[in-house]
Amino acid sequence: MRGRQTHSGSGFTLIEVAISIAILAIGLGALLDAQANSLHNVDRARDLTIATLLARSKMIDVEQKLFDEGFTMGEEKEEGSFEEEGQKDYEWAYRIAELEIDLSSLTSMCSGFSEDTDGESGDCEAMLSGFAGPFESLTDELGRSIRLVELTVSWKKGKFTDQMTLRALVTREDFNLQPMGEGGGGNLLDLGGGNEKVP
Repeated sequence: MRGRQTHSGSGFTLIEVAISIAILAIGLGALLDAQANSLHNVDRARDLTIATLLARSKMIDVEQKLFDEGFTMGEEKEEGSFEEEGQKDYEWAYRIAELEIDLSSLTSMCSGFSEDTDGESGDCEAMLSGFAGPFESLTDELGRSIRLVELTVSWKKGKFTDQMTLRALVTREDFNLQPMGEGGGGNLLDLGGGNEKVP
């Protein structure tokens, strides 16, 4: 009578195969997720690069517009798209505003004095009031000579809209900030345009 032949199992059990497939699935999922994030980052970097170049070009156009047409009083707004540049998905909007300087914060300098030293606090306020005239003249001239430009470039990304905003100060071509020499009439600074009206 022939005995039974036993085969030593050298294969994988069902549990081992299932575990291996699960590990493989997790690993592939992580790789696919990393690849998707990498593609997203590359795509966003491309969008930001295009937006930066378009914003730089538009800012130059706005500066040239100010130099050609002159500074106007009040606020100016305009918007449009970059379709002529071949980027119809990108839009721009800018705002030109006068530079506003609030001098009321200067009085807060005197608040640093102790309440017990009323005399010193009074001297501080008297000193600042003496500078009120020259400072007011300075800020008026700065307001006529400098404009704040705020430029926003936006673009569609699926269901969402992404954007970047740039801010710049543009000065008149004849703007020259330098100390006054003798006989300056009491002004703190020579702003190189006198009190001529803004075109």
